[in-house]
Amino acid sequence: MLEYKNIVITSTSEKYGYYDEKKKKHIKYKKPKTTTKVIYEDDYCCDYGELYEIIKFHTDKQGHYGNQIKVSFDTDIEY
Repeated sequence: MLEYKNIVITSTSEKYGYYDEKKKKHIKYKKPKTTTKVIYEDDYCCDYGELYEIIKFHTDKQGHYGNQIKVSFDTDIEY
């Protein structure tokens, strides 16, 4: 049976500017602001279906425009 260990899902977003209400215009940053946060972390997942549901849930929740979802895990085979 295939096992998934050390599952980490991170969300990375970049902002290139903001809208200033007083000046009534869009202002760009010199460098894009990047925000990275861990949205899910677990030690163990026993099957592919459960892993799929975890990834799908967090992708639907955080996967809007400008966000990237990165998933990392280790695999192990149990006989």
